[in-house]
Amino acid sequence: MTAAIAQTLDEALAGGITPDADLMLSVAAYVQGGRLLGSGLYANLNALSDDARPLLAEAVHAQTGRALRAHLIHDGTAACALYAGAPNAAVIVVGTALGIGFPPATDFDLRPLVPALNMLSPTGW
Repeated sequence: MTAAIAQTLDEALAGGITPDADLMLSVAAYVQGGRLLGSGLYANLNALSDDARPLLAEAVHAQTGRALRAHLIHDGTAACALYAGAPNAAVIVVGTALGIGFPPATDFDLRPLVPALNMLSPTGW
């Protein structure tokens, strides 16, 4: 996982994009704090640590030299963030399993990956 993240960061930098220090990781598992719930593939990270966020951040730092803060978000919840504040919205994710995500009540905590993406957002975040 961390090798793929490190490669993506390198490619972004090579393409002129400077990623934020907050590393948002969308995973096919429900997340509570830094703990991955269930018994799926990603939940196996719980065998290494009760909170996978610092573990992932340290592993990526070791490969890239970049100090990052890792955040985990369920893939359905991430997909549904586009509909922040929308009533009666949900996204069903079909992949490693079926998952469902519900939008946050507001778009207050959301921000674009890079400033240029701000103009692409239908909600203005």
